[in-house]
This record gives sequence, C-alpha cells and structure tokens, in this order.
Amino acid sequence: GLTNTEKEILDRMKAEIEAYMTATEPEGLLKCLASSFNETTKLGYEESVPVLKNFFSFIRHRIQDGSPHEFKRLLVLVDFFLRSCGFRAQVLIGRKKFLDTVYDAAKKYSKVPLSNAQESAFVAVNYLEEWSDSFSDYREEFPYYGEVYNKARMNIRVRYSGSPGGSDSGE
Repeated sequence: GLTNTEKEILDRMKAEIEAYMTATEPEGLLKCLASSFNETTKLGYEESVPVLKNFFSFIRHRIQDGSPHEFKRLLVLVDFFLRSCGFRAQVLIGRKKFLDTVYDAAKKYSKVPLSNAQESAFVAVNYLEEWSDSFSDYREEFPYYGEVYNKARMNIRVRYSGSPGGSDSGE
C-alpha cells in the first residue's frame, strides 16, 4: 500500500523508464532518472524505500520480459544508478532477487546465437564483475554482488567477439 503521493512518484518514474527505453539517444535521460531517484528522499529517507522497491521491481520485470536490446539498456541504467544514487540504490540493486534476475537474463541470452543477445549477455557478465569488484571490500553488507558474479563466471559462456558499444554503452 503506497500513498497517493508515493503512487504518483512511482508512476512518474515508470513513465521516465518507458521514455528512456524508447529514446533514440537515451544518455540524456540517465541523469533525469537519477534525479528522480534521488528526489524520493523528499518523502524521507526510510519512507522512500517502498517506492524504490516497487521501482526496482518494475525494472526487474522489464529485464525478465524484454528483448536483449532492452536488457542491455536497463543494465546501463542500473549501473548508472549504482554509480550516481548512493547507498539506497546499492542496497536495492544488491538484493539477491534483483541480481539473480540479471544473471538469469544473461544466461538466457548467452544461449541465443544472435549477436545482440550475445552482446547483452557479455555486457551483463562484465557489469556483474565490475560490481563484484566494487563491493569486494563490503562483502558483509553486500554479499550477493560477488556471489552472483561467481555464479555467472562459472555458468555463462558468451560467444561475443565484438566490442560492446553503440549508443547504449553508457560511455
């Protein structure tokens, strides 16, 4: 049960995700999404968590149900949140269920012989490795970054020979 104000904030953030997913040049929307994420603190630090849990549940479902292209674009967004939105993002993204969803999608796409699926799986494993490395000194607080990366390293074989890039690389 979110309040009407919380529902309005969540609906606006979902609409921003939809705009990001369909934008021809999504990079400019990353800062807008991070700003919306950070503005939830106006509700109060603790009070913002239910809205953000629902928001990341929405992203998780988009990862599960989307295409390889959408998966890659969402990975760029999640990485941007990790780098730009602080502890709340790190905790919510670092939950086992969320990271397992990233792993499951990467594993699924690693088995698809199409280059865009392989690239998405490749990008996912690389992000999981970066996140694992970034949180390696904080394994007690964030155990699942390393755990899910190790599972990916052992179980996902990507046959992608290109260099990930294009407008969705986040670089």
